[in-house]
Amino acid sequence: MTETSEIILVLSALLHDIGKLVQRSSSKFKQKKHEEFGAEFLQRTLNVSPQVKEEVISLVLSHHRIPYSGNYPKLLNILKDADKDSAEHDRDEAEGVDTNINQTPLLSVYSYIDIGRNNTKKVSYKASILQLENLPYPEAWVRNSQMVYLNIKQNLERELKNLVIRDKEDINTLLYILLKYTKYISSAIYVSVPDIPLYDHLKTTAAIALCKYRGNIRDRYLLILGDLSGIQNFIFYNLKGGEKQVVDKEGTKRMRGRSLLVNLIIDSAVKYILEMLNLYEFNVLWQSGGTFLILAPNEKGVGDKLREIKKNVNRFLLNEFGRLYLNMSWTAKNNLDDFTEILEELHTKMDDESKSKKYIEFMRDESFYITPPTDMFPCPACGVHFVNSDDEICETCKKITEMGDLVGKSKYLARGLNKDGLFTFDYKDFKISYSLTYRTEGFEDWEIFSMDDFNIPSVGKTRGFKIFKTHIPTSDGRVLSISQLTATGNSLEERFESETKTKMGIFKADVDCLGKIFKEGLPKHLHKISRISTLSFLMDLFFTVEINNIAKEDNIYVIFSGGDDLTAVGRYDEIINFAKDVHYKFKKWVGDNENIHLSASIVFFGEKFPIRRAVNIAEDYLEEAKDYSPKISRCVDRGDKINIFQDTLTWEEFETQIEIGNELWEAQKNKEIASSLSHVLLTLHKLSPSFYSTKPLGKGDVVIPSPEPYLRYYFARRKDSRKDLLDKLSDEDIFKHIPVGVSIWVMNRKY
Repeated sequence: MTETSEIILVLSALLHDIGKLVQRSSSKFKQKKHEEFGAEFLQRTLNVSPQVKEEVISLVLSHHRIPYSGNYPKLLNILKDADKDSAEHDRDEAEGVDTNINQTPLLSVYSYIDIGRNNTKKVSYKASILQLENLPYPEAWVRNSQMVYLNIKQNLERELKNLVIRDKEDINTLLYILLKYTKYISSAIYVSVPDIPLYDHLKTTAAIALCKYRGNIRDRYLLILGDLSGIQNFIFYNLKGGEKQVVDKEGTKRMRGRSLLVNLIIDSAVKYILEMLNLYEFNVLWQSGGTFLILAPNEKGVGDKLREIKKNVNRFLLNEFGRLYLNMSWTAKNNLDDFTEILEELHTKMDDESKSKKYIEFMRDESFYITPPTDMFPCPACGVHFVNSDDEICETCKKITEMGDLVGKSKYLARGLNKDGLFTFDYKDFKISYSLTYRTEGFEDWEIFSMDDFNIPSVGKTRGFKIFKTHIPTSDGRVLSISQLTATGNSLEERFESETKTKMGIFKADVDCLGKIFKEGLPKHLHKISRISTLSFLMDLFFTVEINNIAKEDNIYVIFSGGDDLTAVGRYDEIINFAKDVHYKFKKWVGDNENIHLSASIVFFGEKFPIRRAVNIAEDYLEEAKDYSPKISRCVDRGDKINIFQDTLTWEEFETQIEIGNELWEAQKNKEIASSLSHVLLTLHKLSPSFYSTKPLGKGDVVIPSPEPYLRYYFARRKDSRKDLLDKLSDEDIFKHIPVGVSIWVMNRKY
């Protein structure tokens, strides 16, 4: 049972500056302090016991200069210190005083990122509520208004009135509500640069306050870093991938289930730590893309608990999946001033351990080793468990397949401790289960999370949202398999019936130099918790939510997307459009900051080609797109390209070739050119300097200085030919990558 004093402290910390939102929604914002606005707001909305409510309001009212009238002066001192530490740690002083507090927008953290290409663009977000299909993009000229804040305040007030706060689970629900309504609102405006979201300041203050309340006097803070390795190998593994068709209905479901399971593994590990250390969700600084960082109080015996947690998690992962390993490192600190140094220390510890001590905790455990049964077969899907025949899959893979089937039909994720669900993580001294459901009935004593939107469910112990679903194309409630998705037909309905298959395309992408961006992208004096947390949040939000919005428009099947990593599959023409859209939206997402860019690859294959092999090939070509040649010394100058048809292009060149390929196809359909032109262009390219720049010139090889005379002759011989195409096809910048445009034309012609 959590102490009443701790409940009072963490509620006060999470709500101490809520008056800033209320103040900006009022036409009388200059007449009262934000503490007074906050106290009045909580008097109306805070649904908690009278004793706790009175004390929380007193602390919120007095956390600056107003005299304190409550019964917990020690808590007031902790709250003041935590607020001060959080503000000093994150805020940067402004050169002037901005009195337009209800007009000034939240400055984007992307405005600061610079790893070599001087960035002078300042972009901001309009104050808004977190909405799945209307995520805010940063813009150069943004102004807020009193009415914008009033709308946010009224919606927040309604949600808070419906939340009865009794225990830790309800406080966790409060955190999701605050995330929804205060993530795109600046914390400090007056005499401060408005670049820290109010949500991050409230969350950091609560985490620091808890550390001060519980932690050791000397080293109060414990930072815990986690990283799951082996994700790609796990998602795409198939023991008999070369012998059986992998892209089938069950294989597709299994990939969906494994992709979801990666998120659940990290979620379960984080929940395990929170429960064993009696922490709140605000202690999780970030959790995305197979990684997490937790800020916890440094209490006696915590190191032993973490070692046991790590061992129990990895024992389960190795027994059940065989390829996954949770790396963990932690360090205790007396202050959080040099956050860069803390992160470097955590990563160094993790790297040292992952290289030399991976699985070492099991080496001397004789019970861990098993003798394979001679009368059974390894599961053809995972190769870890044994089955009675070589054409059936194990129970674990059956559950994963069921998860993949249900995830497209379910609206909620239910999480329960010591319960039996669809999939259970049994960590020896801790059991946590997950279920997927379209309704909340029957799950009232579970934690319930929306997966389709940022709405807070009406029932559940903790209520919030976890957007773990990747986009799956559906029509009339039916899920398309990858094979059906790549059939001919303009509509998804037509593809269910079509027997004609086209080419599939695998698209892989990730952010270039992301480690350097996190490590060195921010000026040293701004490299603090809230900015790094916000940067992680925004990157993950793009890859977990916005990517799915783009995929929905292009009929793309997202296999895995999180952190900064993306793998998707679709019909050849739609995957090309998807690649173009992802690049355009990502540039816009980061405010056109040239220091932050994507590299990608596209590989095409037939429906019977093993998808795991296609992904591995795409991974190899992604490395080519990143261009790690010795002549490029700066990380920021590498990448920002896409590899397609085994050719690496800039994104601008890629879009040009798409236009050329489509234009050639339209010209052929209109009988303005003949199909033989494709052969002529490819033959000429093989004789061009562009072709020989990638291979040594052999004896007898001929190099033509320009394709223009040959193309002019070709067009002159054909009546009604599109003469205007001559200039485009002869352009040196276009012609050096013309096989890409021709390949797009030929695929359009064939399919």
